[in-house]
Amino acid sequence: MENKNVVILRSTGIIEDSRTIKLATKLCELDFNVTILGWDRRNEYDEEMIIDLNQKSAKIKFFKLPCSYGGGLKNLFKMMKFHKWLKRQVKTFPVGTIVHACDYDTAKPVYKLCKNKYKLIYDVFDFYSDTHSLPFMLDKIIKKSELSIINSADCTVICTEQRVRQIAGSNPKKLAIIHNTPNIDESSNKVKFNERLKICFIGALNKDRLLEEIADEIPNHAGYDYVFGGLGVFEDKFKKLSETYENVKFLGKLSYKEVLEAEKDCDILFATYNPVILNHKYSAPNKFYEAGALKKPIIVCKNTGIDEIVKEHKTGMIINYSAKAFFDCVDKLDRDRELLTELAENGNKAYKELFSWEIMEKRIEEIYREL
Repeated sequence: MENKNVVILRSTGIIEDSRTIKLATKLCELDFNVTILGWDRRNEYDEEMIIDLNQKSAKIKFFKLPCSYGGGLKNLFKMMKFHKWLKRQVKTFPVGTIVHACDYDTAKPVYKLCKNKYKLIYDVFDFYSDTHSLPFMLDKIIKKSELSIINSADCTVICTEQRVRQIAGSNPKKLAIIHNTPNIDESSNKVKFNERLKICFIGALNKDRLLEEIADEIPNHAGYDYVFGGLGVFEDKFKKLSETYENVKFLGKLSYKEVLEAEKDCDILFATYNPVILNHKYSAPNKFYEAGALKKPIIVCKNTGIDEIVKEHKTGMIINYSAKAFFDCVDKLDRDRELLTELAENGNKAYKELFSWEIMEKRIEEIYREL
C-alpha cells in the first residue's frame, strides 16, 4: 500500500505498555511513519518525545492530565477531555492515515471521523462492557456502541481465538488474532529452578487477581521467595511486605525488558484472575506467553479462558480462585520437580510452535499489507 502513516491510540503512558511498543517496533521495521498518542496519567513524560525502536524511531505525544488507573466513573470528565484531545490530534493527520485504536476508550471518539478519511484498525485488548462494572442500561448502550465500532473498522484485532465468542453479535469486515506474546528466544537455555522456589507476578496490581489474598498468606509460607512488581491499587501493600519480610521483593514500575529479566530469574509465574468477572472468562494474560518463552510453568484459575489453553498444552497448573488452592499448588510443584520441568518444557514447545512473536509479526504485516 502507498500510505505509510500510522497513528496508534492508547489511553496509557505507552512506555510501560509492551504490546503497543512491540506493534510500533514492527511497523517501524516495515518503514511506516509511526506516531503514538497516549495519556500520561502520572505526569512522568514530556508532551512529545522520540523513542528508539531497533534502530528506527517513533514519535509519542501525550495528553497531560493526572488521572488514576481503575477509577471507573470517577474519571469520566477526565476521559471526556482525553477524547476531545485525541480527536483534535487525529484530525491533524493526512487522509489515508491508518488509525490503530486500542480499546473502546480510544476508538469511540474517532471511529466516525475515520469513515471515508482514514483506515481504522480496532485492537480489542479488553472488551469494554465485560471489563467494567456499569449500570445495566449503560452497559447495554456501550456494548452496542462497541459492536458498531467492530462492524465499521477495516480490521478488528483480538488476542485469542476464545474471544471470538466475546464479540458475538458483531460482523467484522476482517478479523485477526494477535497473541500478546514476548519477542524473545530462550530456546537454547536449559530448564533449571532455584532450590527455594521463587514465585513471581509483575503486572497490574489490582483487585480480582488473587493478589491481596496471596499477599495475606505469604507470612504462612516462608519457604518460598516472592517477587512482585508493577502498578496498581496494591502497590503500597507489596512495598510494605517487602520491607517486612526478607523473602519478599517489590520492584515497582519496570520497563518490559526489566520485567522479562526479573521473570527469567524466577521459577513460577501466575495469572490468577477471578472467573466471576465476565471479561476474565476470555483472559489472555501476558504471563502465559512469557512463561512459555522463558520456560517457566504458570498457575491460572479455572474458567478464565486461558485455562483451556494451559490444559490443552499442559503448560501449567489450574486452580480454584483461592489462596489455599494457590499455595497447595505451589507445594505440589515444589515436591515434584519433574512435573515442574515437564510443564516448563511443554510451555516452551507451545510458544515456539504456536505463539512466538515471529508468528505474530507475520500476521501484523499481513493486516497492514491488505488495508
